[in-house]
Amino acid sequence: MTPTAQRWLDELQEDPPGRRGLPNAVRALANHASSALAGSPARSLARTRGGRWVSLHGWVMDGPLTAVAIGPAGVKELMAVILHAYNLTARERDVTQHVLRGRTTGQIAHALGLSPYTVQDHLQAIFRKVGVGSCRELMSTIFTRHYLPRLGPDGVPPLSTDGRMYEESARTA
Repeated sequence: MTPTAQRWLDELQEDPPGRRGLPNAVRALANHASSALAGSPARSLARTRGGRWVSLHGWVMDGPLTAVAIGPAGVKELMAVILHAYNLTARERDVTQHVLRGRTTGQIAHALGLSPYTVQDHLQAIFRKVGVGSCRELMSTIFTRHYLPRLGPDGVPPLSTDGRMYEESARTA
């Protein structure tokens, strides 16, 4: 195990510690990986003690061993969790993702094979569930609640050389 992996495990650890010192999220993923299709990784997301999301990937190795990779959750993974938290239907999540990409009602309707009126109906349901009144407010709310806290104190994202946002624990380690 690398020192970085140990830091991630420490961030995931419950109190009291799980069996064999492994966090429950890691043990559950390893169990799921052992029943997954050969060669395909099992995937999961978990929250750290500091409130950040991490992505877990598990692969069955030779024999009874399972390899688990832990790292910061990506934007696509987080978006799925965020939209699910608002109790949006699958179609409402589709519409919301298009709104967050800056698409117009007409563009969303065309992309999803819906009428603009149906898109507007979905938008009204989304606005009610999220507690906003417009597409601009939806975008602002999602950003300020879920992405702004990940930015640095000066409002500039802490980026790695490949353009990914650093997690706080990775920057200070």
